[in-house]
Amino acid sequence: MGRRMTVATEVAHIIHQFGCDRSHLLDSAESVQHRAGRNSDEAVAAPAAGFKMHEISLMESVVGLIEDERCRQDFSRVRTIRLRVGMLGHAEPDALRFCFRAVAEGTIAEGAQLEIHMVPGAGRCDQCDVAVPLDERFASCAICGSPIRLTAGDDVKLAELEVD
Repeated sequence: MGRRMTVATEVAHIIHQFGCDRSHLLDSAESVQHRAGRNSDEAVAAPAAGFKMHEISLMESVVGLIEDERCRQDFSRVRTIRLRVGMLGHAEPDALRFCFRAVAEGTIAEGAQLEIHMVPGAGRCDQCDVAVPLDERFASCAICGSPIRLTAGDDVKLAELEVD
């Protein structure tokens, strides 16, 4: 039987910290298509309006975090990866899944189930001290017109792993 471990690491922070120069990050979307066994004709069928380097970098960082966690926690297989993805963060779930399959190949994450839980946007008006749900990144308070400060829904977090 597998065990669950809570990781709760913000993936976007890792990318910001190390940048896209990190050696394990892919150079281009074409590299991911090649690793996923896609040819250039199939690239048109990539998720949504096409995937971006953003999703590739995110999934490379997720796999890197899992490898780091394996060193700390001593497990041999990953069964399930649970991500929390903010609805306002511009990361497309279909593109994340597509990129995950490609970047996980040959790693401890290969074959793992990827579960993506979407996190709604939320904010707070600092003038009125009112919490509000957000459907867009930049909003004004309905009460006083002040800008709403985004408090949730714009990040990607590696929340939990099920491992053996």
